[in-house]
Order: sequence, then C-alpha cells, then structure tokens
Amino acid sequence: MKVLFLCLITILGLLSYVKSVTVYCEFKVDRYGYKCEVKSLVITSNYDRTISEVTGDHLSGKSNSDVTHFYSVQPTVNYFPLGITHFFNNLYAVKLSSGSSLSEIHSSDLQQFGDKLTVLWMSDNSIEVLEADLFQFNPNLEKIGFSNN
Repeated sequence: MKVLFLCLITILGLLSYVKSVTVYCEFKVDRYGYKCEVKSLVITSNYDRTISEVTGDHLSGKSNSDVTHFYSVQPTVNYFPLGITHFFNNLYAVKLSSGSSLSEIHSSDLQQFGDKLTVLWMSDNSIEVLEADLFQFNPNLEKIGFSNN
C-alpha cells in the first residue's frame, strides 16, 4: 500500500510539471484558404512544445480538417511547436514569425507536415543555422521565407 501511495504521489508530481500547450485560433477565410490565425500560443521550453489543445470558434460549416494555413506572429514561440497536424491534418502552409524569439528549427520539427507542406515562412526570428537536411521530409515545398533572421 505504501508503494502504491508513493507511486501515486510521484505521478501527480510529474503531471503538475508537464504543461499543456494550448493554441487559441481566430479562424478566417482569405484568398489563400481557411486559416488558423494564432492569437495565443506560448512555447518557452523545448520539453513542453507539443500542442495539446486548439480552441477558437470555427466559421459556419468549417472544422479543423478545413484548416490549410497556420499563421503565428507573436514573440512567445521560442521552439517550433509539435503536434500541429494532429489537429490540422490538411495544413500546407505554416508561418511562424515569432518576433526574434525562435532560434532553431530542425528537420524533425518539419517531419510532422510531410509532403503536404508547400509554404514555410519563418521570417523575423533569430534563426542562425539551418541543417543541411532541413527539408528532407518536405519534398513539395514551393515557397520558403527566412528573411530577417
């Protein structure tokens, strides 16, 4: 009984350490398609960067599977978010302009998009080095932007 109690305390302690990453989207239609324009997303730890929840009100008749663009323009994304495609499985465009806070991006970060990704915009960050095989999982990329890094 003591061992079970100690295990329970340990598990509860670990659960309180793991943060949930929630994305709050304002969903919009523009000339490019249906997008999640991120209004709130905070990722400050490399260990807590997997999206666990997406909130926001979809436009009438739309759902997560209609989202083709993920746009985040804010200073609180220090590490590339993971798990985006768990919620938005038809994404082909990602824009993370984090106001000089995103310093690294790896091919493993982009693997989640696979061959669907055609647009990647990473302007206005602090990225200094790009891996030689950064796009190995994204053979259909057509537009890439890394200005102001």
